[in-house]
Amino acid sequence: MFVTHYDDFYGAKYPIWLAIEVITFSQLSKLFRNLKNQDKSNIAKEHYQIPYSFIQNWLRVLSQLRNVCAHYGRLYNKKLVVKLLLDTKAAKLVSNDKIFGVVFVLNKLTINKNKWLSFKIKLEALVEEYNESIELERIGFPTKLERFIEITHEKGPILMGPFDVDAVPMQDFYSFENSSWVTR
Repeated sequence: MFVTHYDDFYGAKYPIWLAIEVITFSQLSKLFRNLKNQDKSNIAKEHYQIPYSFIQNWLRVLSQLRNVCAHYGRLYNKKLVVKLLLDTKAAKLVSNDKIFGVVFVLNKLTINKNKWLSFKIKLEALVEEYNESIELERIGFPTKLERFIEITHEKGPILMGPFDVDAVPMQDFYSFENSSWVTR
């Protein structure tokens, strides 16, 4: 409907925001992958302060996960087909092939932190509601929900889990600028 409206008022040349509104998530992932490396790098640096290869990987993983959900696939105790790229420090704390790893990167990708907080609250409530029926470890979640994820810190998301993170200065705990990049 809005495409027709835009066409009626502005002509046949469509801006990128209009195209993004009508493409699938898979197409968005592929669009990002096919950008020039310099453009990907500029987007990654301006909005996320991370190498573009991470965003490219995360979009691919999210696209595949979305497809599993859309076709009523099982997520419980399932390993991700494509492993998440994670910072060295995060890789020690978050499984790169379980659902919690996806939640972790969603925190980093969500620019609007009010939307992230809303998602986090709903997710915590859902996990709490079914806490007796599920084993959080099977989906990669920390077993202590109250130490789940702290909202985004100025240097990036800080993962809190059932481990001692108090020994690590919070400003340095998850800093993409001072890390080496790995996949497990």
